[in-house]
Amino acid sequence: MKQGYDLDDLLIIPKDSNVNSRNDVDIRTEISDGYWLDVPIVASPMKGIVGTKLIIELGMLGGLGILHRFYLNNFDRAKDIYRIEKSGINYGIAISSSKTELGFLHKLLPHLSNIKVICVDVANGYTNYYGQFIQSLSDYLYSVGRKSIVIMSGNVATGRGFEYLLTSGSQLVRIGIGQGRLCSTRNKTGVGVPQASAIIECRAISEGILEATLIADGGIKYPGQAVKALALGADLIMVGTKLAETFESENNGTVYGMASLELQEQMYNDIKSIEGISKKVGKTLSLKDYVDDIKWSIKSACTYVGASNLEELRKNSEFIIVGGSSIDHGRI
Repeated sequence: MKQGYDLDDLLIIPKDSNVNSRNDVDIRTEISDGYWLDVPIVASPMKGIVGTKLIIELGMLGGLGILHRFYLNNFDRAKDIYRIEKSGINYGIAISSSKTELGFLHKLLPHLSNIKVICVDVANGYTNYYGQFIQSLSDYLYSVGRKSIVIMSGNVATGRGFEYLLTSGSQLVRIGIGQGRLCSTRNKTGVGVPQASAIIECRAISEGILEATLIADGGIKYPGQAVKALALGADLIMVGTKLAETFESENNGTVYGMASLELQEQMYNDIKSIEGISKKVGKTLSLKDYVDDIKWSIKSACTYVGASNLEELRKNSEFIIVGGSSIDHGRI
């Protein structure tokens, strides 16, 4: 039986540093040839939180927003995609693993020039069908001359799952099962891997076999958790629930998980396993303030370990296993 660690089970050990200022740290990340993010933040495709306004604003701030797939009809969905497209910022869209989605893309893609990522948004990235769909999507994008669009897949939480999705044709893989703050998968199914251990295992696969971009998805409540995810091996962090606290979000006071009863009642006639919750969340800060907080926290951490960029942060970081009180006493 393996021992697993979550992000809050670890702290980064400080060391001698010749990086004397946060201003000397470069936290840009390349996710495809020539496409860089100024900040390693991706907005999760969550209905009721991440809408067109937040995606456009996050793109202007140097991150990446992914538009959710939970629309009652494709007309409204396409209208929102065109709204983002007209803003001129780079963005991504989420699709399901239904084969009808390829037909939707076939009609849509000729009119889109700023789309950078297609996220095949499912909870379980381990099924044979899902891998086959990723391969079909990869083949389709190649056939229509849009192979520069990056496929984002997931979710998985093991090296074997990570490798499976890479070999199926994706370049960005979401790591984390049952990790999100609105997700109850672990309580309902007993399935999951602590996030720190999942990132370490997947990073080893990425470096040893295939180069890919690893996204730490879910559970990022504090900037220090984002820093540790990046230091352990993630290239990007994906945030969702925390963005509901920003004025730019679609939050109307209550947010819910994408496998919650609330969303299933809106979208489906047949309600199956409920693996998400809802909660009340107030808007308290601007998206810029949130992004700046994470950005400067990452840069600050880099000065503690002598890292001038994210690659050096991963290389230079050493960890110590701690108890919860080592972190909790510093929270307000």
